[in-house]
Amino acid sequence: MKKLIENWNNGLRYLFTDDLISFYTFFTIILAECSYLLGFYEFADAIPIIIILLGYMLNVIVFAWLKGNAEGTKLELVFSILYVTVFVTLFVIGCFFNLSISITTTAILLGVTALWIVIRNHQDTFYYLPEGLPKITYLINNLFGNKIFWILSQIVIIGGPFIVFVIFCTKIPFLPIVLKVIIPLLYLSLSPLIANYEDDSAALNVFELAYAITWSKEYEEYCKRIEKMEEDINSQEV
Repeated sequence: MKKLIENWNNGLRYLFTDDLISFYTFFTIILAECSYLLGFYEFADAIPIIIILLGYMLNVIVFAWLKGNAEGTKLELVFSILYVTVFVTLFVIGCFFNLSISITTTAILLGVTALWIVIRNHQDTFYYLPEGLPKITYLINNLFGNKIFWILSQIVIIGGPFIVFVIFCTKIPFLPIVLKVIIPLLYLSLSPLIANYEDDSAALNVFELAYAITWSKEYEEYCKRIEKMEEDINSQEV
């Protein structure tokens, strides 16, 4: 229980002050899209796309854990390839069920998540920019240095996706009112754990899982040399 509370507290801090925002954004948008589909489409039409969206979520959860455990090994490359393969496969399957909805939901999901990552990078980093860049670049950089704008941007980043999820959740006609309250509150209470998981697994955002790879032949050779040196030192001590 103590470990769970510690992870929750760490995750809460990550949500507001670190770059560990992508899993929370990605998952919340998926839940918002699933709620929208259940609220505005026939159940039979909504379910296949919802399964695809939940598959996206599971794909991130599983391969973040796998890549985190395989960091520095050749399996890391394998898991990156499988991660992209599963995502593309799910998207293609979704297109067979409903082309327009599959493209729209996936585009919104990836687009907003990418934008939120960029905004968070500006929130927690003030860049010392060289001269000669477009004026808009300096304006954006200075805006995030303003405390009021920073707080407002945090409200948008953290609260925006969740509010959209809550609104669409209330539109699900067959969901009892009590669940329309409990489900968002439960998810909100678990949100810090999502940010903590992003850090505790591979410490990569949903896009970096596809291409950020520590392993290389040079890295493998370097690790072998270090291991050999440690073995030689240990043998000398004995």
